[in-house]
Amino acid sequence: MKKIKNMELKNLINLLEGISLLIIMSFIYYINIPIKAEKNIYIPDSSVEDIISHLKRRGYNVSFIDKFILSFFQKPKSGWVYVGKTEIDRLSYLRLIGSNRNRYEKVQLIPGETTEFFFKYLSKKLKLSESKLKTNFYKKTSFKEAGIIAESYNIPLAYDEKRIINYLVNVTEKKYRNIAKKYNVDYSNKEKWKKILVIASIIQKEAGNNKEMPLLLP
Repeated sequence: MKKIKNMELKNLINLLEGISLLIIMSFIYYINIPIKAEKNIYIPDSSVEDIISHLKRRGYNVSFIDKFILSFFQKPKSGWVYVGKTEIDRLSYLRLIGSNRNRYEKVQLIPGETTEFFFKYLSKKLKLSESKLKTNFYKKTSFKEAGIIAESYNIPLAYDEKRIINYLVNVTEKKYRNIAKKYNVDYSNKEKWKKILVIASIIQKEAGNNKEMPLLLP
């Protein structure tokens, strides 16, 4: 009788081990299934369950298993996530969503808008110090106005004030150098370039659209 019970117990243990192994193998297979992803996706500021629902509405094939995995990461913050690939394994995708890595916020400097107004908008949008943004900007740039070119930017949420300013000014400097090269202007002459920027800023602010700009040239 005791021998039979021991055999039954051994069979039960073997069965449980087999089931456990099957679950583990199925889980490993599941997390490695490629996901067809958008290169950029917006994650709302909400619960893990709402985020999974949001992904479903976007056409992603996600389930309660993804919700379970995502709950092990830090609570996802709202903002845009740069995935960069149109196909990525499930675990890597969930890891991106569940961290601040590759997460960014879109900001825009409107043509004709002052730097002062832009920093107010930027500090409010990214919940950063306006004074620190200004301090770092004035240290970094050669131009107090037009030191940041008017366009849209993707700002990584992991950046502090200094890194944001370095990024914005470096992007601007690169564009200015390319423009100067295109029109055969000496960009190393900062005073001359500053005058060009002042005139360009006035024209940009006063013109109603791009077609009107040539009419305002001095």
